[in-house]
Amino acid sequence: MFARKRLFLFFLFFLTACSSVKHLPEASREISTNDPNDLVIVATTDFHAALDHAEILGKIIRDLKKKYANQMIYLDGGDLFQGSLEGNLNKGKSVVKMFNLIGLDAAAIGNHELDYGPDVIGRITPLPNEDGMGNLKARVKEANFKWLSVNLIYKKKRASAFKNALGKSTVFKPHAIFERAGKKVCVIGATTPTTVHITNPLFVREVEFEPLKETVQAEADFLRHKMSCDFVLLTMHAGLLCNESGRCLEDGTTAEAYHLLNDLEPGTLDALVAGHTHLRAQEIINGTPVIEAGANSNLVGVLKIKSHSSKKTEPVFEPFIEVPKPVKDTPFTFPETKDITEMLEKYRKAASNLKNRPVGVLDYDFNHTYQTEDPLGNLVVDAVFSAGKKALGTHFAIVNSGGIRGNLSKGPLTYGDVYKVLPFDNALAVADLTGAELRLVVEIAESGGHGVSPIAGLHVKKISPILRDLNHDGKSEDWERQAISDITDSDGTPIENEKMYRVATLDFLVHGGDHQSIVYDALPLGRKHFFDGVWVRDILVEFIKAHPHLKPEDYFNSENPRVLITE
Repeated sequence: MFARKRLFLFFLFFLTACSSVKHLPEASREISTNDPNDLVIVATTDFHAALDHAEILGKIIRDLKKKYANQMIYLDGGDLFQGSLEGNLNKGKSVVKMFNLIGLDAAAIGNHELDYGPDVIGRITPLPNEDGMGNLKARVKEANFKWLSVNLIYKKKRASAFKNALGKSTVFKPHAIFERAGKKVCVIGATTPTTVHITNPLFVREVEFEPLKETVQAEADFLRHKMSCDFVLLTMHAGLLCNESGRCLEDGTTAEAYHLLNDLEPGTLDALVAGHTHLRAQEIINGTPVIEAGANSNLVGVLKIKSHSSKKTEPVFEPFIEVPKPVKDTPFTFPETKDITEMLEKYRKAASNLKNRPVGVLDYDFNHTYQTEDPLGNLVVDAVFSAGKKALGTHFAIVNSGGIRGNLSKGPLTYGDVYKVLPFDNALAVADLTGAELRLVVEIAESGGHGVSPIAGLHVKKISPILRDLNHDGKSEDWERQAISDITDSDGTPIENEKMYRVATLDFLVHGGDHQSIVYDALPLGRKHFFDGVWVRDILVEFIKAHPHLKPEDYFNSENPRVLITE
C-alpha cells in the first residue's frame, strides 16, 4: 500500500512539474561553446506594452544574465510602448518600470514611443505651445536604461541638447558606452525616418529624422576611432524584409536595415539589433550580423560575437528563445519575478474593470490581414461610416489597415478584446473633399505602401502599380504608386472630380499620418472636422452592441470585394 501511494505521489509530482515547466523556454540552450571573452548580445524588439508577458520575459532575461554575467548586453529595437490598457492608461510608465526591473541596457526610440503626445495623463493632443514629445521625454528620465536615437534631431540647434557626431542637436542620447567581457562596447541608437509619416504630425512639429546612412556612419567612425571602442553596435527601430522561405535579404522600401548595411563602409558595425518590421531574422549582411526578434515579446534573440587571437571576430547566432503566451491573458508567475508582479499589480488593477467590461458575443471569428481586404477591416470602417453619418451625414469612410492590430475571436467579447484590435487613440474625423482630393486619398491608401485600407461606400479597382514621385524628392516609394484604375460609389456611380464629398475617417489621417499630408495639409480648416475623444474602438463597441449577430460574409464577399484587384 505504501509503495502504491509513493508511486502515486511520484506520478502526481511528475505531472505537476511538467505542467509548470513544459511551456517554459530553454533559455540556456546553445549551439556554440561559451568563452568568457565572448560578447553576448541579447535582443528583443517591438514589445508593444505586452505586460501580460512581463514575468516570463523577466525570467528569461534574468536566467540569461545569470549564465552570461558581464559578457551580456541586453538591447531592444524600439516600440516598447503602445498595445495594452496596462501600458496605455499610464502612458508607458508601467512599461519603463518593468524594463528597469528586468535590466534592459539600451533601446532605440521607436515610432510608437511618440504616440502619447504631451506629458499629461488622459490627453494625447498637444496644445499649440505644448511639447508633443513631452510624455516620451518624461519616460526617458524615469528609465534606468539608455534610450537612444542618433538621427532624431531638433530642427533648430539647441545648446542644451545632445549632439551627434555630425554636430546636430539630438533629442535623445545618440549613443551609450558600456563595459562588457572586459571590452569597451559602444551602442548607437537610430529611428526609422519614416516615423515622420506614420506618427501624428502634431507630435513632431519641432523635430526631424535624418537619413540613417550619414548619421550612423559618422557616429560609428567617431566611436571606433575617437573613443577607441572595441565593439560598435547599432540598435535600430528599422528592420528587414523576408521572403516566403524565411530568408530576410529582400529589397524594398521597408528593408531599411538591409539598405543601411549595404550602404555603410564594411566593418562599420560589429552587429545590428533591428526592429519595426516584426520579423524573425538572423542574417549576415555585408559582413555584419543582424538579429530581429519578432514582436509582442514572442522571441528573445541571442547573438555571440566571438573574439579570436588574430583580433578577428566571428558572429554566432543561438536558437531563438520562444516566449510562451499566457493563457487568457493570465500572466505567468515565478518566485524570482515577484518584484515584477508586485510592481504591475496597481496597473493591472487599474485596467481590469475596463478590460473585462462585456461588449457582447460573437458567433464567428473576425480576422484581419494587412495586405488584403478582410471582414474585420470592413467591420471597423462600417462602424466609422455609421458614426460619420450620424454626426455629419458622410458619404464614404476610410480607415488605415495599420491601425488594426489583431483579430476578434468567436465567443464572449470584452472591451479588452476590442482594445487589442484598436489600441491606438484614433478619434473620429470628417473631411470635406473634392472628388479629385478623394481620389488621391484613396490612391495613397491603396498604393500598397499602407496595406489595403478598409473603405465603406466606395468601390475601387486595383491594377499593376505605376511608379511616380508625388512629393518630388527624386524617389518613387511604395506609398506613391498609382494602383487605382477606377473609383466609384457603392452603386457604381463614378466619383466626379469637382463635386464635394464628405468622408468619415481618423484624426491621425487628417493630421497627415500615413503620407496623407499631401492632401489634408492643403485643406482649409473649415473642411476638417474633429471629434476629440470619440475613439474608434468605442465606435466599434457601440456598433457591435447594435448589431448582435454579426456574420463575416456580410462584411466581406470575395465575389464582390470593395477593393477589386484586376490583372
